[in-house]
Amino acid sequence: MDRKDRGEVKAESDSEDAASDKGNHGTIPKDYGPLPWAPKIDEFVMYQFHRAFVTGKTGPAVEEALKAAEEARFKISTKAIAQTGIEPAVDILTRSLKSKNKAAEGEDEETLEGEEYPKRKERDFFARISNSPELVIELVKYIDPKSLLSLYSIHKDVNDIVNGHLTHTMRLCASTLAPSSSRIFAFTLYESLCIPDPAKRPHPTKPNAIRMVPSLRWLQMVVHREKTVRDILACMARQGHRMPAEMNIALKKMWLVMDIATSARRAQVMHSEYFTALDLFNIQMFVVKLDMRFNDPIEGPGEDHLRKLMLGQRGLTPLCKMLKRTAFTDLGEVVRAAVRYDWEVKPEHRQYSIFGIPPEEIGTGHLEGWGKGRVHLYRPDELVVREAVHRRLDLKNHIMGMMLWGYVDPQTGEDTPATEDEMYMSDDGREERPKHPLWQDYEWLQISPKEYEETEELKESNDWRYKQKKKEEAEKRAEEVARTEEAERVAEVMRRVEEANKAKERSGEEMKWSKDMSKEDERKWKEQMRKSEASTGLGSKQTSRSGESESSRRSHQDPKE
Repeated sequence: MDRKDRGEVKAESDSEDAASDKGNHGTIPKDYGPLPWAPKIDEFVMYQFHRAFVTGKTGPAVEEALKAAEEARFKISTKAIAQTGIEPAVDILTRSLKSKNKAAEGEDEETLEGEEYPKRKERDFFARISNSPELVIELVKYIDPKSLLSLYSIHKDVNDIVNGHLTHTMRLCASTLAPSSSRIFAFTLYESLCIPDPAKRPHPTKPNAIRMVPSLRWLQMVVHREKTVRDILACMARQGHRMPAEMNIALKKMWLVMDIATSARRAQVMHSEYFTALDLFNIQMFVVKLDMRFNDPIEGPGEDHLRKLMLGQRGLTPLCKMLKRTAFTDLGEVVRAAVRYDWEVKPEHRQYSIFGIPPEEIGTGHLEGWGKGRVHLYRPDELVVREAVHRRLDLKNHIMGMMLWGYVDPQTGEDTPATEDEMYMSDDGREERPKHPLWQDYEWLQISPKEYEETEELKESNDWRYKQKKKEEAEKRAEEVARTEEAERVAEVMRRVEEANKAKERSGEEMKWSKDMSKEDERKWKEQMRKSEASTGLGSKQTSRSGESESSRRSHQDPKE
């Protein structure tokens, strides 16, 4: 087929495409027939085609196949080619693709006509899930109380959801962050930490009254007590005083008793079934371990005043701060707390303040109502002894076992160091970290904590090898000092012996000269010696020596003379 015939075929195909485009859009007509490559090629023909491609030699069958394929390529229309792939059906998408092609070729882009697709408004995460309150509450229960308070204050959707289900939300958060504390410190016992229901739900028993529900303050209290008890046990474990696993519950129950302001109510709660025999045993063990922590077996002081002072406070927070060394680090601070707790003042000093404490607050901390009553408020260590005697538990026979518990394995006889779980505490450092004036403006500004150098006494107490090394060094220094002093003493003795020998020689020469001297020469010599004595400051010694020489000279003279 020559070029002219090919041009006619191409023109006919183009005219067919134009006619088909007017009638059909995106479909092949039924009378089109099979595609050119639809019939299968004979395997023998395919083998010959492959052989011709490899060897370069063509046969008549191969030439016919190539010719048929070339004719088919000229006969196929553009529409048929489009049907083998994807074909855009949206006009706006077609125009956008064409505009991209024109932009690639350097042509100007076409602007789309019509309304633009509406943009989605930016909304925060909690606003997106606010349509599902259960999701918000499920997420809120894992947030710490401080962050929850900030979110509750600034986010309207979270505020509405929490206010609508405040009791459920607070109890769910408390059971997640502090499981045991939420059960022991029930919100029904702390009316001051409850608020009227924001949803205005009625009281179940009181008509025309709104029920009280737990607030965020109750949640903060529960989480704080959970961390405080855990930190107390961790501080004791780090100092070697391990506790049983049930001690956590016992301390929280003891803290519940410390919230009661009268001795009678405290004794009533301790006498109830709420406190088991195991709880009383653990509380007594804690008292014993606390005395061991506050007293050194060698240096003492062998007193229980500090333990009574800490257990007489309104909660265990002061004890936790003392063990963590964040408070009561100064002796004056401890003395002021003791003066405020149970100091007895003489009548003549009742009108004066002591250590800056007003007179009306001195010695009132141990009274009922923490200073408002007149009767002594029993401490937990006093109540547990009374209740143990009432129940006939004979805790006095177990004091030695309480002291030895947790140090040595009774079966193997090996030491039982504290585990990582026992020593874990919330060392976030937020309370102890000093605040910089520009902290809120520059959040990246970090202040390095104060570093305390380890003293020599602490090093020696922690490492016996270091202590032995320091002892050997001290012994060497003492030996060197002794040798130096001995050498100086020997040198001083030698110097004195040498001076004595020189004095002896000088006195012998004086005796020899005095025998041969005349009286005039002797007078001149004495005058000269007197002047030399005045200039050297050795008058007493020289005078005694001259006296000795004079007496010896007279004794050696002839008796007749």
